[in-house]
Amino acid sequence: MVGYPVERGDIAKMEDRELVQRLLDNDEAAFNYFWETYYPRLLRFAKTLVHYDQDTAEDLTQEIFIHCLEKIDQFEHKSTLSTWLMRILYYKALHVQRKASRHTSLYGEDCEGEEVDMVSQIASHGVSPDQALAWKEAMAHYQEALDTLKDAERTAWVLRQEEGLNYDEIVEVLGKTANTWRISICRTKERIVEMMGKDYLAALMR
Repeated sequence: MVGYPVERGDIAKMEDRELVQRLLDNDEAAFNYFWETYYPRLLRFAKTLVHYDQDTAEDLTQEIFIHCLEKIDQFEHKSTLSTWLMRILYYKALHVQRKASRHTSLYGEDCEGEEVDMVSQIASHGVSPDQALAWKEAMAHYQEALDTLKDAERTAWVLRQEEGLNYDEIVEVLGKTANTWRISICRTKERIVEMMGKDYLAALMR
């Protein structure tokens, strides 16, 4: 194992090329940074691909994370590391979905049993119970709106609005063209506003 005498703050400033090289050199600090930075982001993205089925999302994310670590030498720096990871995750999810039977979908059916007490969690951060309940209701409406979208539309929306990718990066993950996703996201916003109301959406996107 190669040792690098650098502080964590310096690691966080590394470009993708240096991070990849350190991962190839089995540098532990680089691995820890890679895990802490990208695993939560991949898991969050995976949840949107499997309709928030926590177990499926975790299994899928872990599989892709291990695969990408083992194949990190194949990263060609033609995109950012994050979009490379998301693209692999996206196409793996599609592959699993296609293999699933019509009656055994990749996507979870009903996650009520998995639901966490969001009201208590939010209230623990200094938000009043009424505000927490209103937030939970808004999130439920938002999820219902997302569930009406086609898979590609929902994925593009999440990449843009929740993950902060620009349109060129979305193309790197999903293919097609930037204008395709610009139009798709505009239409998606109109549908969500129609279902939720403009004020609800604005509050959630803050």
